[in-house]
Amino acid sequence: MKQDAARIIKERVSVPKATRYYYRNPNRNGFIVCPFHSEKTPSLIIHEHYWHCFGCGAGGSVIDLVMGLFNLEIKDAMRKLADDFNVEIDIGYQTAAERAKAKEQHDVMERHKAWARSMVGKIQDEYFIWELLFRKKHGDTRRPGATWSNETECLYEATSSFYSDSIAHYKRLGGIYGN
Repeated sequence: MKQDAARIIKERVSVPKATRYYYRNPNRNGFIVCPFHSEKTPSLIIHEHYWHCFGCGAGGSVIDLVMGLFNLEIKDAMRKLADDFNVEIDIGYQTAAERAKAKEQHDVMERHKAWARSMVGKIQDEYFIWELLFRKKHGDTRRPGATWSNETECLYEATSSFYSDSIAHYKRLGGIYGN
């Protein structure tokens, strides 16, 4: 199925057409400055069905070009080409509604990942605050009077507002499945 979609895209979208659309027009000899390494003189040649850079050795089909330009996986590159050049293919999400649903699920997952990354920093900050409060309340933690009940009490005092804020934020994001 993926090979058929790739074949259809390669037949309908030429490398020069994609190069002009995504990057720049080739010179009269069919060369452009390679976007994959720094250079001043054009060394990437554009042919109808393939491209090749004599400077860095990169080359391939129109799909490889889009994968390199936008740092995409093959399926995403084919989807981008199909969407931008109005090519009907079946690579997983055929209808617009299914594509929209998949994008929404992806966006929800990205929001959850971002939230989780922010939580790591907040937990580190809260631990630092907890340590400062504990030391302020009980002095040096190695002194004989410090017990686990004191540490637990101090931890609760330092983090109770943090966790209630975090849970509220998590609920605003829509829970784990975006419901």
